[in-house]
Amino acid sequence: LQSDIVTKEYFGEGIAVIKNETIVQLTWQEFTGFVYKIPSLPSSTSTSPIKIPTPISQFTYETFTGEGWGITYNPDKHELIVSDGSEYLFFWDADSFQEKRYLRVTLPPCLSGSGGREEGTTDSTGTTRTGSSQQKHAKDKPLRKDIYCKTLPPQENNNENDKNENKDHNHIEKDVNPKRYLKFLNELEYVNGYVYANVWYSNDIVKIDINHGGVVIDVYDFNAIHKHRSKKEDCFNGIAYDKVANQFYVTGKLWPYMFKVELDDAV
Repeated sequence: LQSDIVTKEYFGEGIAVIKNETIVQLTWQEFTGFVYKIPSLPSSTSTSPIKIPTPISQFTYETFTGEGWGITYNPDKHELIVSDGSEYLFFWDADSFQEKRYLRVTLPPCLSGSGGREEGTTDSTGTTRTGSSQQKHAKDKPLRKDIYCKTLPPQENNNENDKNENKDHNHIEKDVNPKRYLKFLNELEYVNGYVYANVWYSNDIVKIDINHGGVVIDVYDFNAIHKHRSKKEDCFNGIAYDKVANQFYVTGKLWPYMFKVELDDAV
C-alpha cells in the first residue's frame, strides 16, 4: 500500500478513479480539487516500490455547504457525483469538473420498526414504484423514523433541481420541511445506476435511486460490524465496490480493519 499526503493547507477528503487513468480528490473546506495520474504498476518480479502520484492539475469548485465530502464516478454518463454533508448530490462533468445539475435526496415512506417498508413507494415525481425488498434493520431494533421515515406527498415534485443549471447555490431551498430529506450524505459509491452512501455518524449505508428523483430505496444496517471500537476510532465511513466479486468493502475512520460484505438486493 502507498499513501500520499496533501500539503498542510489542505484537508484531503473523498477520491474517485476515472477510467483507471486518473484520481480526483476533494478537499474539505478549501474549495480545491486535485487530479492525479495513476502510476504504472511495477512487474510482479520487480522490487521497486510503486511511485506515489503527485497532482498533475487542480481545480476549484462550489457546493451547498462550501465543503467537499464524498465523490464517486459514473462511467455510464462520464460524470462525477459529489456530496458535501447536506442532502444534496452534485453532478459534475468528469472532464471539466463543471457542475451539470444537483439532486436533493428524499426519504422513503415507512411502515414500522419491524423491518418492513411499504410494498409500493412513490418517488418525488409522483410515479408509483413497486418492490419487495425489506428495510435492512434488525427486527428487534426500532427503525429510526426521525431519520429515515417520512411519507412524501405524491403531488409534490421534490426533484425541482434535478436539471437545474443555475450554479448559484444560494438559490437552493434551505430547511423546507427538512425531515423529508436525508442530510449528512458522506462517502459515495456508484453501482449500476444507484449511489450507495454512508450517512455521517450513523452505522448505515443507504441506496439512492438517482434516476428516479433521488429517492432512498434501501437502508443497510451495519451496527453489528466492529462494535468494540477504541477511543481513537471514529465513525463508520468508507465504501468501495468490487465489480468482479459483486461485493463491497466497508470501513470507518481510523479503523484498523476493512470488511468485505455482500448487500442483499444491492444491484
